[in-house]
Amino acid sequence: MTQKSTSRSGVKLAKSILLISVFLNGLIADERLVELSADFILNPPADQRMHATPHLLNIALHGHSLPEDQKDALKAIGFSFDGALVNRTKMARSEANGLDASLDSGNLRFHYTTSGTHAVDATDGDGNSVPDYIDTMAAIFGEVWNYQLTTLGYTQPPSDGSEGGSSHYDIYVRNLGAGLYGYVQSENFASGNGDNENSSGTETLAVTSYMAMNSSYDSFVSNTEIENIQVTAAHEFFHSVQFGYDAYEKGWVMEASSVWMEEEMYNDVNDCYQYMTSWFAFPQTSLDATGLHWYGSFIFFQYIDEHMGGSASIRRMYELGVATESNAGDYSHADIDAALIEVGYTFKKALNGMAIANFVLSPDSSVGDYSYAEGEEYAVSSPGIFGAVTFKKGMDTTVTSTSLNRFATEYITLSSTDPMKCILTPTSSNADDLTLHAMLETSDGTLTVVSGKTLNIDPSSYEIVALAVVSQDTVGGTWDYSISISDGLPDVTGTSLEAGEIRIESNYPNPFNGNTTFQINVAEAQTITVLIVNALGQTVRTVFNGTAVSGGSELTWDGRMDSGKRAPSGLYMVSAIGKATAASEKILYLK
Repeated sequence: MTQKSTSRSGVKLAKSILLISVFLNGLIADERLVELSADFILNPPADQRMHATPHLLNIALHGHSLPEDQKDALKAIGFSFDGALVNRTKMARSEANGLDASLDSGNLRFHYTTSGTHAVDATDGDGNSVPDYIDTMAAIFGEVWNYQLTTLGYTQPPSDGSEGGSSHYDIYVRNLGAGLYGYVQSENFASGNGDNENSSGTETLAVTSYMAMNSSYDSFVSNTEIENIQVTAAHEFFHSVQFGYDAYEKGWVMEASSVWMEEEMYNDVNDCYQYMTSWFAFPQTSLDATGLHWYGSFIFFQYIDEHMGGSASIRRMYELGVATESNAGDYSHADIDAALIEVGYTFKKALNGMAIANFVLSPDSSVGDYSYAEGEEYAVSSPGIFGAVTFKKGMDTTVTSTSLNRFATEYITLSSTDPMKCILTPTSSNADDLTLHAMLETSDGTLTVVSGKTLNIDPSSYEIVALAVVSQDTVGGTWDYSISISDGLPDVTGTSLEAGEIRIESNYPNPFNGNTTFQINVAEAQTITVLIVNALGQTVRTVFNGTAVSGGSELTWDGRMDSGKRAPSGLYMVSAIGKATAASEKILYLK
């Protein structure tokens, strides 16, 4: 449920502001969240966009630990503490009060009224004795039901038996107050033991639920009324689906993937863009940080959808999560990792790929795995920049950070015409917790990405040069680091060469039938021999024998042997041999 900007008297803003601040900064232990959730329900914020479903779920799962005064306050507005879950059904669902009509549509039942506080617009243009507003909502929910359960293959939410008067999934259409879109209320453990009878597997933490939708979206300033119904239906119904797998799944996963589902179903509405400005402004905030940051983290699932197995990878995450004891720990990242491994990726690869894509923000297929289909349309132009460095030859500089959180990124822009050597050094965590990427863009948008702890960058061919530091693991408790920037090697871009190392840059063209050119790179001057060797291991041509200078030496082979005759067509090796090391590269010669 989302609350738009509005004003309402009698709201205790101090608690609301404290709640929002704490959520945004993640300053509290999980066991305190239930008290703040109770504060949210009892004193909803008037001037912030917030969502109620995670708070209602938090109270349902953990509400028995609340102080007695908060329990009493919640009881007064319809909450029951009599069962294993804290719900609103001691006698009857509170949402049913004042609703005297219903419409059954497929597997859904819509409860509504045309009179009183909760009345919907009674206009009935088609004369079917059902308000057009309810007909519209039923049609949209029909789309949502079919898309999520049939097209995407999710399991149908568990039945609530005869609660609400039938076995249908119940949606209560009522006046939810200024700016509130809708919410899902969890109710009881499915089948009494947490097993969703609609799946072929065995769940232990599935719960039944019902939904509340607003009786009017006319006053909502963003999107049309139909668009607001569409994204709310897609988002909230996906919560009911999630609850049918594991109601204890971490909130960041539920909310981020529900926002992704809005975009998946109603791509042209783009309501998700509202979360991007604040999320991109603080990329150093953890992907799973508590509070509003959850919603902007939809971009992570968008990246997976576009580059790592599509929507099926996200569904698989929920399917695999059923087997983990999420009521006893945080398995969200492991579940994502397991789902991605099945299609050849990992959570770590997704996190790093997203970090680069979030800087590039391009729909162009030329950037490969770092594109977003709507990259140019997003409500942001770039992520927040941690630091900007202007570098000149002979100048050593260091960038330090103590502000990076886990599963997050900090970006540093570099301005220089001189080669640079950039070394990432973790200062308070395991070395594998952090990785460094250099993102290099030419004036025509061509992107080069090089990654490693030590990078050499010759910026002469690039218009944009930037670094991204990603905290990709949780071995450490903090992710502080320093990056030293000093003189680098000309004509070399990539992982920096170690002393004595030889590197051959791939030849071009390859295959070739005339001349081919390749580059020999060394960190310091050394004597080397460069040979062309055939498939039998025989040397057919000595291309170079002498001192290679620091940086890059460009060499050419014209396809001729030492005898001057043209070599036979076939596969050859360029072999560079130094005093202590050697390197080789395959080339294909075609006459």
